[in-house]
Amino acid sequence: MPSMFEPATYQEFISRIDQLTPLSQRQWGRMSVQQMVCHLSDALKGTLGEIPSTFKPNFLASRLGHFIILNAPIPKGKASTVPEFQQTQPGDWTRDVATLKGYLERAVARARTADAVWGIHPRFGKLTREEWGKLLARHMDHHLRQFGV
Repeated sequence: MPSMFEPATYQEFISRIDQLTPLSQRQWGRMSVQQMVCHLSDALKGTLGEIPSTFKPNFLASRLGHFIILNAPIPKGKASTVPEFQQTQPGDWTRDVATLKGYLERAVARARTADAVWGIHPRFGKLTREEWGKLLARHMDHHLRQFGV
């Protein structure tokens, strides 16, 4: 999976987000499409350090753990997310989608700065710019596929 911080990848994901509708049906899992949009916004808030993390060191935070999370398939409907990335309640569809795109743009803009500061992931700990870019693309791809886009 390429990095979300590559311009072509970013544009591809914006196009895929634009294909979602309030009627998009999940193909696995429990979230509605609007809950998923809010979940992705919360994950981006975590990337930007806007959601405090309750990180506790574990195997997934190790270098080997980072390799696994950045390369192993994400299980469909099996993995549960962290509470930090389930804070936002769905509201107005148009506003929620615009919020998601706004946070995505902010993360991509931050990646262009040499001294960018990133959040601490609640499960994986400190990630590099490259790891955040790849994880964001993998996570977003997983959820957009969940809703058929």
